[in-house]
Amino acid sequence: MTSQHWPRHPLHVYIDHDALDRLPALLMQSHVKQAYLIMSEVPIMREGYPLKPYIHQLALQAKIRIEPIYVNSFASSDQAQRVATRLRCSSAVISIGSGQITDLCKQVCHLYEQETGHALYFVAIPTANSVTSYASHLTSIWHRDVKVSMPARSPDVILADLRTLHSAPPDLSRSGLGDLAAKFVALADWYLAASLGLGDPFEPRALDWLKPIDQLYDEWPPQGGPLDSFYQTHVLCEALLVAGLTMSVLHQSTPLSGFEHVATHALDIWRRQRKGESGSHGIHVAAFSAMASHMWEALFAGPTPNLAAPTRSALQEIVISQFTALDPTNRLGHQFWQVYSEKLQNWEQMSTHIAQRTATWDESLKPHLATLLKPSRWIESSLQRAGLPLRFTAINPPISPAEYLWAMGSAPFIRKRFTLGDLQISNPWMKASS
Repeated sequence: MTSQHWPRHPLHVYIDHDALDRLPALLMQSHVKQAYLIMSEVPIMREGYPLKPYIHQLALQAKIRIEPIYVNSFASSDQAQRVATRLRCSSAVISIGSGQITDLCKQVCHLYEQETGHALYFVAIPTANSVTSYASHLTSIWHRDVKVSMPARSPDVILADLRTLHSAPPDLSRSGLGDLAAKFVALADWYLAASLGLGDPFEPRALDWLKPIDQLYDEWPPQGGPLDSFYQTHVLCEALLVAGLTMSVLHQSTPLSGFEHVATHALDIWRRQRKGESGSHGIHVAAFSAMASHMWEALFAGPTPNLAAPTRSALQEIVISQFTALDPTNRLGHQFWQVYSEKLQNWEQMSTHIAQRTATWDESLKPHLATLLKPSRWIESSLQRAGLPLRFTAINPPISPAEYLWAMGSAPFIRKRFTLGDLQISNPWMKASS
């Protein structure tokens, strides 16, 4: 990887065709007494051969005790707590899987360190180029029926084995491409929130760190479809890891997580409550990113937007009623009203500053936001080249109009983070663009 794109970070990353061969030496150098292989029972192949037994045999070469721990592919705080209680000090955790398994192990290692004061040696072995979170110190995990971002342990080592990644199903690689597409709209969310005093400070250096994502999409084959070369596998892997490192260095996910991710998480809540199949996170992010680009363009084309906090009257009833269809007890509604109420309070407190920034909309704020966005036509063309569906009904499983409308309407209420979606309430004309 080119060092100019790497933020400083103590993480060790190995990307090559046989990165797994480094595992025995790494375990011996770490002086651990045992290693836990944390994985699901779903078989994973590496060039036609079972991957997990191969990793087990490699770990045994370190002449330490190896204990497999099988988990379900659902990253929840409850499961993380159960796994953490099984671990012992002077041990290594080796995660074998894609996004959910890695996120679970990141939380497991974090919980263990918080509860014991001892850090475990953590080796992550990604099995697909499917998410941006492998190198991040944040984890996306289910907690009390809601998917939240929580602090976690980033791995000490990532073994990005190209033979393994190249063997993954093509849809998982498309998911990784889709997750990266958030960059083309999320940076504007981040800058707008920071400008209004409603979010973390904007870090311009992130634009340079995330350049591999632009290069990835610019160079992607016109036909899209499955990855047909190890070079493409390597380039996609590099972009995903750089994205995760950027989030770690900045201690926030905002460079790659704006309204498109909040809407995706709202959809996750709907499907979890309705016991439906969740679908691919990255493919959902791609479709919502394209949608968000149209919303930004509508915002720019319209009159100066109302950036002030919406009037509180009747808002509590609106928020709670939004979740009644999923939870007639209104437990979820009251839970999310607390979330939105905190955001609303911060929004109200910044009213004077927001009024001043609104006055600069045409001459300053809007032009700068435009520099952080890709045009909707460019995004849609790029996603099509990558084989990513643009229509929500073309996604597998399809996102129905009812699911889409609910996710769009609920998204502002499920996160404290301020995004473009929050402006829909005070600027209802924006909804026509979405």
